[in-house]
Amino acid sequence: MSDSPQLLLGRIAVHLKLISLDQLTEAMKLHGRVGGEKRLGDILIERGMLTPAQLQQVLRARQQLILKQRARQAAAEVAPSLEGESTALGETRAAPAAETPAAATPVLPGAAA
Repeated sequence: MSDSPQLLLGRIAVHLKLISLDQLTEAMKLHGRVGGEKRLGDILIERGMLTPAQLQQVLRARQQLILKQRARQAAAEVAPSLEGESTALGETRAAPAAETPAAATPVLPGAAA
C-alpha cells in the first residue's frame, strides 16, 4: 500500500465515480497548499464535490480495502513458513506401499472365486 491515506481516499472516490479525476487533482493541490492542515475529505465536502454521506461511504470502502490488504500481507508472510513445514513433514512420511492389483492376487485351490 504505497498510497497515502489521503490519496487512497481520493482514488476510491474516483473509482466509485463520486468525483472526477480532475476534481481529485484540484482537491489534492488545495490539500498540498494548506500543508495538510485540512483532510482531503473535508476539502471535498467544502468544495461541494462530496456530501458527508458520500464521504462516509468512501471512508468505509477505504477501511475495508486496508483490512483486506493487511490480511493478504499477513497471509503472504505466513505462507512461506507453512510451505517449509509441509516440505519437512513430507520428508518424514513413508512412501505409500504399492497396491497389489486384484488380478495378481493368487487364488488358492479350493477357495471360491
